[in-house]
Amino acid sequence: MTEVNPRELMKQIVDEHRAIALGIYAMAEQIPWLAPVYYVYKDFQFFFYSDPAACHVAALAGREEISAAGAIFNEPPDYLEIRGLQMAGTIQAVGGLSDQAWALAEFGRRFTFFAKFLRDPQLMLLLKKNRLYKFKARRVFIIDNRQGFGFGDRFLLEP
Repeated sequence: MTEVNPRELMKQIVDEHRAIALGIYAMAEQIPWLAPVYYVYKDFQFFFYSDPAACHVAALAGREEISAAGAIFNEPPDYLEIRGLQMAGTIQAVGGLSDQAWALAEFGRRFTFFAKFLRDPQLMLLLKKNRLYKFKARRVFIIDNRQGFGFGDRFLLEP
């Protein structure tokens, strides 16, 4: 088996997928919550749009960031093809115009359906009520059974 660079393997897995499941603990409701969102990615950060009232981001109210977990996995018919990421990090709102412009352009490039939101006034109104957020991974655990059954690699990212 060849030596695998975990950051390169993470990038491969991220590029192969389009949605991340984000988990938080909703303090107001006293419940855990999991939400799948489409993402664009750069520098170990997953950018996504959500309604500020949605449970997975409403917990940010009055806070700069919240702790969160993220997971990306394929669903193969054979266990030897299982490959994915388990991550711990934070969610925060994105305020910088350069990140917002980059994310808008990247969503348009990565998701063909996104252009519909920019052309259709009704869909644009729905998009307008959403805000841009990012999940910043701090710890990453990679599962890749293609490298061998039970193969896993864990690494920390600089805060």
